[in-house]
Amino acid sequence: MSNQYELIVIGLGPAGASLLYNAAKKGVKVLGIDKRREIGIPIQCGEFIPAYSELETLLPETPSEYLSIFKRVPRNIVLNKTRVVRLYTPYNSIYEVEFKGLVINRASFDKWLVSKAIEYGAEVYINSSVYKLDSDGGVYVKGFLNGVYKGDVVAIAAG
Repeated sequence: MSNQYELIVIGLGPAGASLLYNAAKKGVKVLGIDKRREIGIPIQCGEFIPAYSELETLLPETPSEYLSIFKRVPRNIVLNKTRVVRLYTPYNSIYEVEFKGLVINRASFDKWLVSKAIEYGAEVYINSSVYKLDSDGGVYVKGFLNGVYKGDVVAIAAG
């Protein structure tokens, strides 16, 4: 394994895993690092994501190829589908907005995203912590993966 990468992604929740997937799909030599022993565990936040149609509306400048992974979320990960979002204020007002979304099993979703990136050639290491970054792209890692790795671009998606 070479220690030089075009992209190093630190943190493999939905944002980091999506970046990892899209880069690997384009043939970028990419390394993903996560400090957790198991992707998706513990769950870090909610289990709701916008439906693909909503993502297209929310992110109109984003090429559809970057959002396409969200069209293919496996059914076994989707727990429920939503049509509206209700917002309850501290003053007992309720606002209801039409907004399609998916309630997902977050741990399974994170694992699925990372597995898709691996299918396209991403290297992924868990149980590995970054303890230092250099201004020249050096990423110092300890844990299952040890050593210094160089990235042309380093993305921190650690929440």
